[in-house]
Amino acid sequence: MLEERTWTARLRTDAPLAPSVRHLSFEVDAPRGFHWLPGQYVELFDLEAPERRFAYSVASAERPSSPGRFELAVRRGGAASIIEELRPEDRIGVAEPRGAFVRPGDTLAPAVLVANGTGVAPMRAMIQSAFAHAGTARLLLLFGCRSEADLLWGEELTELAQDPRFVFMPTLSRPGPEWRGRRGYVQAHVDELESAVRDADVFVCGSRDMVSEVSDRLRQLGVAEERLLIESY
Repeated sequence: MLEERTWTARLRTDAPLAPSVRHLSFEVDAPRGFHWLPGQYVELFDLEAPERRFAYSVASAERPSSPGRFELAVRRGGAASIIEELRPEDRIGVAEPRGAFVRPGDTLAPAVLVANGTGVAPMRAMIQSAFAHAGTARLLLLFGCRSEADLLWGEELTELAQDPRFVFMPTLSRPGPEWRGRRGYVQAHVDELESAVRDADVFVCGSRDMVSEVSDRLRQLGVAEERLLIESY
């Protein structure tokens, strides 16, 4: 049995991403061998109690210019105390990235991504990786959250959508009066994806109810199991 590889990582930045979500950036000490694929997750642990693990999807793609630097979206109040209490320059343990919910950046097949809440984190890594490889694959993201303030990386994703390779479809369940986009949960808009999913790999990540309902509808629309990857929390 192979011995698990672990590292220590330092919290470099902690910024508000939404009223209830923190955007954390970590840098791995001595990052040799620390790599991940877009969509994978890491397990963080207290260096004094390594048996307790807390899994988070990596919200960024690897960058050769910043080895060992990775980002997470962590919901306030929903994280373990060791994560809640982290402050910049604090260190924490990190296990080798894992998971099969993966879309390599050099993949040529188009992809349809469906997420709600912090489920958009692995999708952001996939999108960043695809753009970094400068490929021609088409990407579409249907992303649901409560309000404009909860639209994680909304400005960044809107800017990326100026590129014809990427379509961004945000929908809000409790929008403000100025909102002119889609309304309601992502489940209400899955049928809009019917033509896009015909030749695409499809990734769904977020709350259990959403993932279950959306994946069921996608199967009804003809998405084959081998082209449908799901992850819920």
